[in-house]
Parts: sequence; structure tokens; C-alpha cells
Amino acid sequence: YDPEAKSPARRQALEDLIRYAGVEGAPLLVLGERGTGKTRLVETLVASIKRRSHVVTVPCGALDSSLAESELFGHVKGAFTGAEAARRGLLGNADGGVLFLDEVQDLPKAVQRKMIRFLQDRRRRYRQVGGDKELSTDAEVVCASNLSRTELAKRLDPDLFDRLSHLVVALPPLRICREDLPDDWARVWDELRVSTDTPPEPPWSHELATALA
Repeated sequence: YDPEAKSPARRQALEDLIRYAGVEGAPLLVLGERGTGKTRLVETLVASIKRRSHVVTVPCGALDSSLAESELFGHVKGAFTGAEAARRGLLGNADGGVLFLDEVQDLPKAVQRKMIRFLQDRRRRYRQVGGDKELSTDAEVVCASNLSRTELAKRLDPDLFDRLSHLVVALPPLRICREDLPDDWARVWDELRVSTDTPPEPPWSHELATALA
């Protein structure tokens, strides 16, 4: 997205995103339908505002429910059958960066409860699976969901939702940001242009404008 969006709805959402992303230590929740570019915005604009070196993106729906806790928090050697070596976990990998929980509603319930403890601790302390030592990570937490605020409240543990619902940015669907269509199309064209034989300027016509609209 161009920060100088033409449509009022997108411009307001981006202003909110820039303002809320500047709040350190508080989780940020980004809501929006599929295809609104939540992941791209978090991995570029939000990370830049927070001045963080990297983003660890966690597609929560792809987590194996039986291993989700180990993947996020890590485990010590011998914590369970098959744990032949210690694992740092994604929280540890996010140290110095951003932990991005994409489609946070898909986190298993047991992991949601552990995330509550993690988020309410200003020092971001946690325990690995099978470990008795508390670790800490300097990570900013950003979550995203394609559900509405009301639907998300039904899917998440109430305490976790309470901790995520203070700084919320709702990205508007593309259908109400029609003023931005030409700029969006130009950006897509530029990213997909892999050959110098392809014209640098994106094609534009009445037929294309009608199709995109």
C-alpha cells in the first residue's frame, strides 16, 4: 500500500496502523478480509515503524496441534518422545524482532492460554516444553485475523482477546477503496514485471478499469 492512499477508508486505516505500531510493548491486532494485504503490511510497514530487524511469521492455521506449543515456545532435550535435541522455538527466534501470529484464531486453545501469560508479562518471559527455567525474548507481538472483531471474540480465549483488543486496526476491503485501484494495479504490475521486454508502465484501458472495479 501507498501510505498516501486516495480512498478515505484506507487512508484512515493506515493512519491508525502507523500510530498504533509506534506503541512499544503492546500487542497490535490487524483485522481484514482475505486479500487485503495484512501480511505484507506487517512484514514491511509495521516492522519498519517498530525498528525491528526481522519478522517471524507464524501461520497459525498450519501449526500441528500436537506440536504447536513446542514450535512456539521451544522444548528441552527429552521433553517428549522424539525430542532428541533442544529446540529454541519461534518466540526465541523472534528475539529483537516481531512475532507475527497470522490468523491468530487458529491457535490451539492450550497455546492460547500460554500466550496470555506471555503477553501479560512485560519482560516477555516463558517456559519451554519440559523446561523449568524461565526465558525471555525482546519481541513485539502483532496478530492478524480475517474475522470480524465480534467473530474473533467468539473464537479466542476471552482473556487472550482482552489483551489483543486494545490496539486494533481494521483494513477495509478493496471494494470500498476503488480510488486506489490504479495505484494498486501499478504496484502489482511492477512486482510481476520480470523481463525488460515487458513495458515498465502498466497497461490501462476502460475495459481493465471496469474489470478491476
